[in-house]
Amino acid sequence: MRRFIILFSILCLNSWGSNFNIEVYQKCHKQFTNSRVKKNSEVIKLISKKELSAPKACIELIKRASLDENYQLKIVNKETKAILKNIQTLHNSWFKLHNLNRETQDHSVTNVIDSNQMAYHYTASLLANNYQYSNIFTTTDTFWAVREGNENNLFSNDKDISGERSRIDGSAKRKWQVGGVEDNPDDYGARYFWKPKLVEFGELIGLRKIKEHLYFERLREGRKLNKSSLTQNLFPGVFGSSAYLILNLGHDNQTTDGGNKLHRRFANNLFSDFLCRNLPALESEDIQVIKKSKISFRKSTNCMSCHQTMDQLALLSTNLEPFNAGEVHTNAFTFRSIYQHPTPLQAEHRYVDSDKDFYKKKHLAKLYFRDFQGNLINRDILAPKDLGLILKELDDPYLCTSARYFQFLTGISVNMNQFNQLTGNLKIKKTLMRLTSILKSEQKPMRVLEEIISSEFYISKNREATNE
Repeated sequence: MRRFIILFSILCLNSWGSNFNIEVYQKCHKQFTNSRVKKNSEVIKLISKKELSAPKACIELIKRASLDENYQLKIVNKETKAILKNIQTLHNSWFKLHNLNRETQDHSVTNVIDSNQMAYHYTASLLANNYQYSNIFTTTDTFWAVREGNENNLFSNDKDISGERSRIDGSAKRKWQVGGVEDNPDDYGARYFWKPKLVEFGELIGLRKIKEHLYFERLREGRKLNKSSLTQNLFPGVFGSSAYLILNLGHDNQTTDGGNKLHRRFANNLFSDFLCRNLPALESEDIQVIKKSKISFRKSTNCMSCHQTMDQLALLSTNLEPFNAGEVHTNAFTFRSIYQHPTPLQAEHRYVDSDKDFYKKKHLAKLYFRDFQGNLINRDILAPKDLGLILKELDDPYLCTSARYFQFLTGISVNMNQFNQLTGNLKIKKTLMRLTSILKSEQKPMRVLEEIISSEFYISKNREATNE
């Protein structure tokens, strides 16, 4: 009788283990393809026979959507396009996408700027062998989407402000304009037309590096200014791309003055978008008020808990100005871009209330916050190109990405602002620290996915890591 009970228990455990592994594969298959596993699936048969582990089967499934050396899908079919779309949608969700269009006359900016550019780099780091994760912080490359069916899309936007539609091939009467309108020449002093490359529409099948960047000359008050680009990064890192800057700078058609006009939204969103942190991220002893300032928030400790971080980081973008490239014209499309003002002057002070020449000066920016372990990060940024070099050395960006994949796959969320005080589930904390180390050392997000799917948390009832 005892031998029978033991044998029965073993059979039950084997059956439970087999069912559990099948459940793991069923879950990841649905997460990445939006479809159930077929009843006659050969993969399920192999898992049942223990000839293939469920986590390995999941990774092999994801890798079916691998990108080649040119960042195109190696295999293009319904399944791989679904996997690529779901991965790209996940990465898109990591960014606060403000509307690219802010005013009536810039309704067409979505035709020449792709707001998903930043997320394309995360997709490349996951699905392409020739793209390391840390490139996200140092790259000067611009990715544009390659979409199946773009050739069938006749129109560059749904409806313009006049209620007419324009053909994407430029054969219709409407054109792309830089500069002012004939009846109001004082705004820009002139105008000209050009033919920019337009964003593709359709099903995503890969990415493309821009090899020939698109430039145009800004017109203002009767004269031409230096060239601007819609495609080239203004400084290294995906946060230096035209798309990210247009979405995050603010103060359109205005120059910074060092006081009320600074690109604080850029600084604030950089923390949340790339470090998973919300400001304030300082301790009370890190905060210094500016008693001589006439600006109220600079004399407040509570306000400076955020502003001390934001304002110092915003100094690296003081010479950047988002601008409308043209006024409304009945036969033309207009758009927005970023103008980079020359900086022939040297700043003498970090904080000023107002300086009309502030945007013309070189400023010493600073990355100033407490990292997830509570250490004070106080790093000078001598030039915008140095921001990414500093970030890729820290653990915080790697933890941020690991935690995002962890939440997507397991449903368990972790508050990065309180990570050091996480006591509700120390196993989760240790797991995320290990994932951070793996991502930083190996530079392969796919390894992070594999570790998470193999972990005890992938099929779990616990959906939140608490801070007690």
